[in-house]
Amino acid sequence: MSEYGDAIADARHELAEAAPDFLPNRCTILRRTLSDDGRSGKAESYAEAASDVPCRIVLLPVHLLNMLVGESVKEQGRFNVELPYTIEILESDRLLIKGITYVISGPTNDTSDALLRVLLVTKLKAV
Repeated sequence: MSEYGDAIADARHELAEAAPDFLPNRCTILRRTLSDDGRSGKAESYAEAASDVPCRIVLLPVHLLNMLVGESVKEQGRFNVELPYTIEILESDRLLIKGITYVISGPTNDTSDALLRVLLVTKLKAV
């Protein structure tokens, strides 16, 4: 790499290591598992995959959501959650933040970078 390329790579590495310090909340990642329900179907359950994961949760205004997902959004209560980029997360996972469970709706159209992973989430509605 060139002198500048090495310096940029070093700076990105330092920023990635410092990123969790700027994420004020903590979350638990809940991973979905499927098991036989005994009636030819599958039972879904969630178990802790990681705990004390640094994160930030931000309520999204509806007009910003329209820009992010490109559709008319009527539902309130959508959020962005930022996590360190190195955290393994699946779209079928759920996040537990401050006692509230959130369902991952997907990434927010290339807003993730090598420092933070940004996810679009909604609150899980009680059944």
